[in-house]
Amino acid sequence: MSSQSFLNRPVFVTPGITIGYTFDAKINYGVTLDVGLIENTKDLKHKYGVSFYQYFLHTKNHVQRLRAFNVMYQNDYINVKLGRGRAKNPWGYGKRNRCIVHGFAFDASLSFPSTYSPWLGYRLFTFNEANWAWFMHSYNSVYLNYKYDIIPNTPLRKL
Repeated sequence: MSSQSFLNRPVFVTPGITIGYTFDAKINYGVTLDVGLIENTKDLKHKYGVSFYQYFLHTKNHVQRLRAFNVMYQNDYINVKLGRGRAKNPWGYGKRNRCIVHGFAFDASLSFPSTYSPWLGYRLFTFNEANWAWFMHSYNSVYLNYKYDIIPNTPLRKL
């Protein structure tokens, strides 16, 4: 691909808000940001790029903060993200009770192709349980995400 055609590809910036439920915990809520390039075909609009999300999870005694940086693929119906995540607890001490743990993040969601349709998704954060004393298994969540393109279909050359 030449640099000329790369600069003429449309880009997207899509912020979003999420609310959901984490199994064996309680409610979670947060924000997402997707950024990348768009490739339009006859049938679908394909988006490739990177994604960041941060959400807060309420457990019995406290609120944990989880975030992830992912590579992503999205078309009109599905959004898939794979990357590296991090969980942080507001307190802890010693080697066993660390306040931060890193691991694998996976996120998949489905939607109908409509501007105002929310995305229904599943999010997984898995880690080495020996390094985290707060939640002794993977974080499995279901959620609704509402997102909206704030820079839709603008070529890089025009930004």
